[in-house]
Amino acid sequence: MLMNGEIGDWIGSFEGHKGAMWSVCLDTNALRVAFVSADFTTKVWDALTDAPLREVDKSLGSVKTIAWMHSDQTILISYTDMGGVRLWDVRSGKIVQTLETKSLVTSAEVSQDFQYITTTDGSTVKFWDTKHFSLVKSYTMPYTVESASLESKYGNKFITGGEDIWVCGFFISILGMR
Repeated sequence: MLMNGEIGDWIGSFEGHKGAMWSVCLDTNALRVAFVSADFTTKVWDALTDAPLREVDKSLGSVKTIAWMHSDQTILISYTDMGGVRLWDVRSGKIVQTLETKSLVTSAEVSQDFQYITTTDGSTVKFWDTKHFSLVKSYTMPYTVESASLESKYGNKFITGGEDIWVCGFFISILGMR
């Protein structure tokens, strides 16, 4: 169900998933919404009409995280049963790139300036360039990391959350990052 956040009015319902929702994200203009569900489906919907627009090939497994990038033409997705992050082209409906990781990805985020992708897998936090999909920097934490977020204004801080229930902040120096 989609509701107006300011006044609480019901806007629409997105029917078709048959499992718990793992992740949801709106595109930049809030015209399309992407959902990932425990029923192994990833769907893109028109946020104004509730009409389904596209579905990702569900043969790859259950999706854990989802985020829009590249002028809302690409969706970043990670799966619960395989490592790496897949970049899915919304127009063609195909996986166009894979960011390889050693462990299952527990979170993936595109920075607010759209220059970096932050991923977590096992005890590793990785920063990827969104233009060439190259690994910019990788940090190994002394604990299992569940999620991380890059401060994108200056690009010199990130925070992590782990299984120990602590939120930790780090100052970083990454060549090429502002």
